[in-house]
Amino acid sequence: MLWKPIHDEIKFYTLREYDNVDVKCRRKDVFDVLTKNKARRNFNVVIMQYLLSHLYNTCQISDIDDLYDNLIKYVLKYRHDDSPFLIIINDIDCRYKGRDHFWPLQQKIKRAGYHGNVTAKCFKPNVYLEGAERYFSDVNKFSIPDPIKEYYNCAIRCESAQLIIEVR
Repeated sequence: MLWKPIHDEIKFYTLREYDNVDVKCRRKDVFDVLTKNKARRNFNVVIMQYLLSHLYNTCQISDIDDLYDNLIKYVLKYRHDDSPFLIIINDIDCRYKGRDHFWPLQQKIKRAGYHGNVTAKCFKPNVYLEGAERYFSDVNKFSIPDPIKEYYNCAIRCESAQLIIEVR
């Protein structure tokens, strides 16, 4: 599984650095989870890491609208009322491939009657993501061990854009 070593490293880091954080990573096809109604009360954070650009690159761009509808229908509807719920999108800061698909999710969430805070951030000096605030630095904030850098070809400078939605 592609993500298992990455999730294992996240768990190892978390156990080493924090006493009060419990990390559970699930590696399932997001479309299976959403459409087969498996998402009930299991999540309080959804991260879409380069998913939108992947859908664009694989000619599945029309699935983004369904993804957002299903996220609201099967995940937000069953979220814990007493727990914060975050949706974090990190994708390329490129028109048509990533960032221009951020705001429709926020609009759909609002139309569905949910409220919360929205933050848009980017690293590039020219702020292309409408309403985004630029980070002070594009240098990776974490020290990445050399073996991980070499194996995963990690970026040292960040160029992506993020949308963080806190649903209440």
